Amino acid sequence: GQGHEIEVEVPAEGGPEILSALIREAYAAISGAALLDAPLVITTWKVEAVAPTPSLLTAPPAADGNAIAKGMRLAYIGTSFVETPVYDRYQLAVDTVILGPALIEERESTVVIGPGDRAQVDRYGNLVAERENAP
Repeated sequence: GQGHEIEVEVPAEGGPEILSALIREAYAAISGAALLDAPLVITTWKVEAVAPTPSLLTAPPAADGNAIAKGMRLAYIGTSFVETPVYDRYQLAVDTVILGPALIEERESTVVIGPGDRAQVDRYGNLVAERENAP
């Protein structure tokens, strides 16, 4: 009626058929005595999986650094409406630089780049914006 937690590692080329022998060997090494020939009850499984590291690059490949606006729109910036270029976020390639004023649209949001501010797409596809007078 006693329970013992024993951790064993099943080799990749092994299978369930060697599990009983591995547990009995591990028990003998820990306790110095053989495990009785009673059936084993496995109560906990630990599984470790390894997969290739995914690529984090989600932006299109590097471009010449220039983006083409998909259109123009009036945007209220500061105290007045300003004719502002609009860019498609999903069409911006790595290293693309956009100078404000600009609007960058995507499904979930619109990024407003103020006059004199700057935005650039980094190597992971992130949009990194900097204010004109940033320290």
